[in-house]
Amino acid sequence: MLLHLIKKEFVVIQKQTLWMIGLVILIPLFILWRLPQYANYLGFVFSVIYGTFIMLSYICLAEYQCEKASAYLCTTPYPRKYLVLSKYFFCLIVYLFCALMFRLETLFLPQLGGLSLPLAGGAFLLIALLCGIYLPICYYFGYDKTKFVYVIIVLGLSYLLPSMMKFNITNSISRLFMGTSPNLAGAGIFLAGILIFALSALVSVRIYDRKDLV
Repeated sequence: MLLHLIKKEFVVIQKQTLWMIGLVILIPLFILWRLPQYANYLGFVFSVIYGTFIMLSYICLAEYQCEKASAYLCTTPYPRKYLVLSKYFFCLIVYLFCALMFRLETLFLPQLGGLSLPLAGGAFLLIALLCGIYLPICYYFGYDKTKFVYVIIVLGLSYLLPSMMKFNITNSISRLFMGTSPNLAGAGIFLAGILIFALSALVSVRIYDRKDLV
């Protein structure tokens, strides 16, 4: 049942899928061209953020434009919590796709570096924070009142780029967990991201259960 709803999320954004795949592939290449010394971590982090968060925003926009569709789904055998959880699993799948695409790119372009566990964990924690905060707010206030959050994040990333250029995720994680192996530190950060997603999902489910869709 949940798998059908996850599939529904991908059907909703099927018209945007091809250009979003292109964007995910091109972002690391663009950063490799302009900032080769930062291509590894900035290329992956930016592709994950833009790929996951923009596609999630498209889904929320589509549901806002078709409010009756959400009300109809709630009259079907699908529990409301599944309607919420499908978006969280959607984010996880898009993240995994972005990681796979970046990994394939590193095989053809060694200049991009590798996809280490601390780097993958750091990017996952970041997207868990962004989506984990955005989704409950979106469910509570509605897309129309929270669409500015999307704009702030996209514009904020552009302004934060000079600072992020000096921020090496892998080295920072290693310093933060001194005395711990990088892989163990990366796994711990993955776990933190999963906990954030789980907590956010619980909040979103509770909000959506109480929401009047009529």
